[in-house]
Amino acid sequence: MAEKRVMIVEDELIPALDLRRRIERAGAVCTGTYIKAEQALEAFKKDPVDMVFLDIYLAGDMDGIELAGLLLSHAPADIVFISASDDSYTMKRIESVEYRAFISKPYNISEILALID
Repeated sequence: MAEKRVMIVEDELIPALDLRRRIERAGAVCTGTYIKAEQALEAFKKDPVDMVFLDIYLAGDMDGIELAGLLLSHAPADIVFISASDDSYTMKRIESVEYRAFISKPYNISEILALID
């Protein structure tokens, strides 16, 4: 697997840390794990990454869809939404941003690793 720099933005700490561990074990570099969109945005502005794994519902005032738009306004990155919310309203909202994939929770780690590779 090519070494990619990734960021995880997920409001549930245990799943976020598990995802980070699996991604790093596969050879990618995780630059950070964030529960709030605002924290992730500040980190991304300072050090953009290749790929962002992004939950839609986050702690704080901004959701993942809004965050994706702001991230992409600063630097290019592959956005991968990971969410249990795949209703028609949510899916229509994510059409407003450019993203690489949408993965429903619970996810299969092989899907995620294939996207990194």
